[in-house]
Amino acid sequence: MFEKFKSPTLFFSGGRDSLATLLFLRPYWHEITVAWSNSGASPQSMVDYMASIAARVPNFVELRGNQPAWIRANGWPVDVVPVESTAANHGAVVRTIQFAPRTSCCGANMWEPLQRYIQTNRPTLVITGQRLDEVLRNRQRDGEFTKSTDGVTYWNPINAWDETQVMAYLREQGEPLPPGYADGATKSVDCWNCTAYVEHNAERYASMQRNEPEKWEQIHSVLRELGERLRIESKPLFDLIGA
Repeated sequence: MFEKFKSPTLFFSGGRDSLATLLFLRPYWHEITVAWSNSGASPQSMVDYMASIAARVPNFVELRGNQPAWIRANGWPVDVVPVESTAANHGAVVRTIQFAPRTSCCGANMWEPLQRYIQTNRPTLVITGQRLDEVLRNRQRDGEFTKSTDGVTYWNPINAWDETQVMAYLREQGEPLPPGYADGATKSVDCWNCTAYVEHNAERYASMQRNEPEKWEQIHSVLRELGERLRIESKPLFDLIGA
């Protein structure tokens, strides 16, 4: 199936969509490499899960980020950034807790390792589990096939599937859901201490409060400080517009 491509690679996040994609490609496992980008803060349940996937497929590669070091240098990833509490503004106002855009953290610790893999190994086909109806997706990769300027073809085999079809397919295959979904996650759990994507992490936070209160307290203290900084920094704007 992949004769015309060099080093076809599945970027496997450990979410239900990438699992469905992996199972869909089962007849061709011997032809592809499964690559996982470990942020450096993956929960132990995900590390163990990836070890089980690595034992099943012929070719598995673990890539690495260093999210804890990145946070120490740049701040906690958040959905809305209070500018006065960023590393870029650190010389003007000293804050105990700093914040950074979530895309910067994900970029450095999840996406850049994958890009380095492409640059080093030169695959001409990259496969993902992206679906068109997802909110959190790379819109430059919409469609079943897209081609980048560097000559890499991106293939999203389940692009047209919806969530119901994914879940039905996993049940049909007799495959349990990856870690996190039982706790209410709606996507792969890349970092146990993620303080961004709050809308998508609400159920996971609730589970952490119940089952891992010490970890929750660390996250909660960061989010509490974020809320206070946003309240203070946004007040002039809201006063101006009368909100």
